[in-house]
Amino acid sequence: MIDLERFVYESFGKDIDKPSRKDKLDFQLSSLKNILSYVNRNSTFYQKSFQRKEIKIEDVQELHDISNIPFTRPCELRSHPYELLCVSQSAVERVFTLETAGTTGRPKKVFFTHGDLDRITGYMGAAMGSVADWGRVAKGFKVHLFLPNGRPESQAKLLSEGIEKIGARPVVADLSLKSKDQIEKMKEFKPDILFGSVSYIYRMTQESSRDDLEQINPKIIFLTSEYLPESMRKRLEESWNCEVYYHYGMTEMGFAGGVECSAHDGFHFNEGDFLFEIVDPDTGEKLESNEEGELVFTTLNREAMPLLRYKTGDLARSLDSDCECGISTLGKIANSIKRKDGILNVNGESIHYNMLADVVYTIPEILDFEAHLEGKNRLSLRIRAEVTAIEKRIEKELTEAIQNIAAIDKLVEDKYLHELEFELLEKGSLRRKSRIKRSLIDNRG
Repeated sequence: MIDLERFVYESFGKDIDKPSRKDKLDFQLSSLKNILSYVNRNSTFYQKSFQRKEIKIEDVQELHDISNIPFTRPCELRSHPYELLCVSQSAVERVFTLETAGTTGRPKKVFFTHGDLDRITGYMGAAMGSVADWGRVAKGFKVHLFLPNGRPESQAKLLSEGIEKIGARPVVADLSLKSKDQIEKMKEFKPDILFGSVSYIYRMTQESSRDDLEQINPKIIFLTSEYLPESMRKRLEESWNCEVYYHYGMTEMGFAGGVECSAHDGFHFNEGDFLFEIVDPDTGEKLESNEEGELVFTTLNREAMPLLRYKTGDLARSLDSDCECGISTLGKIANSIKRKDGILNVNGESIHYNMLADVVYTIPEILDFEAHLEGKNRLSLRIRAEVTAIEKRIEKELTEAIQNIAAIDKLVEDKYLHELEFELLEKGSLRRKSRIKRSLIDNRG
């Protein structure tokens, strides 16, 4: 049995070798009823919400009854964080404060108890162990982590603890080091798995020689935090001569969302800790399998700050659970997730960062890029791309790649998009100084 399945099945509290989907659904329903009672006793935010909406928690008798519970929105983690808290502040082990690009006023706060953090590290170890199993990496493997560190209970520390729980060995990289220094550290450590953000590991790869990468020779690249274009995945696999896996999570989840399996066709979810829904972003109605909508989750075991039907702002598609990797009971979503607020509408055409990234990263020399939609009556799309070397050929290839996007081509043809501007930047110009992800920036009007 894969570690991720074992971790989830242990939540069921039953001695079953291979639980059925019914076992999973029964567990989730029981957990949902328990968490509703828990927040009704301990959270002033949900107490008020239930009273205002005349919600009776005893009316929730089936999983689909959750649709009667109001959504929790990200803005409420800014405006009411302490009302959402279900334990005393002295019981809080860690507070994650989230600053977001374009956000004004107070940041979001997410609280975790020691028990919450222990559950998170358990999941992280299970996720890493599962990927190691799929990649046929021997037990006692070594993982080089490229994650933010420094504060108590940082993401790097939590993942390190999870890795140690399964008998593997982590080392946390110093993110202030340049690529060549990171490479030298890895030559000493000889990791079996590299884990970090898509942009960080891709940049390090592009700034390193093939000979250096071959000397490190990891078995797996495990990526997180940002969108992974298929062209980027292929280049990483070719450069390192190993398999690339992908992870989905967010701070509000405690980083514990879903893991891409050996089929590389979507994320298997941590359904021992979460109940997931895909809903219409406008109406809130539940959508069928393969329909794209907003990902919503409910925490089933959280002590400090349980969240009911939290709207993530991520657009995703649910997939059938059956998978060639052997996991049959855990829900799965497609790995082409995009941000709802990152989709810009221009005369009925939708354009977004993922659409641009899919074609931009087909050009090997591009390390990173940023895109701006500007103007009021005369719109222009401006793309600044950081490259390994500035060559006229790259600008020509970039121009052709963007013009070949159907939505862009139609907007240019219909004269709604009047100008495409491209600027090549020297290596290091767009090196990220924060955890804020790249997006298509809306500077219209």
